[in-house]
Amino acid sequence: MSWPDRERARERVREKERETVCVLAQAAGLTARASLCARAEFRKLQHLKKEVGELSTQDEKKYKQLKRSTERELLMAADVICTTCVGAGDPRLSNVRFTKVGGCEGKKGGCC
Repeated sequence: MSWPDRERARERVREKERETVCVLAQAAGLTARASLCARAEFRKLQHLKKEVGELSTQDEKKYKQLKRSTERELLMAADVICTTCVGAGDPRLSNVRFTKVGGCEGKKGGCC
């Protein structure tokens, strides 16, 4: 295999690794975790929203309330919360108190 071919192969491997990291990061995100840990009523509304495309006004209100409470429970139970500097300004974190905070924007411009 020639040098340019090896470089292209290495770049394809690196690209696949980046894609995998992005998928893992998305799966670990708050919205994804809330969907997995939610109560049956929330999951039922979520399924209905996905199938029909929209909910009634009353169901939409209940859906949003259940989503917020599930996300809040997850945040309060978490030992570690990872976020970007921009994500740290999310309103869902506004009343959460932290004993320690660390920051790193070392991989700016990534896909996640």
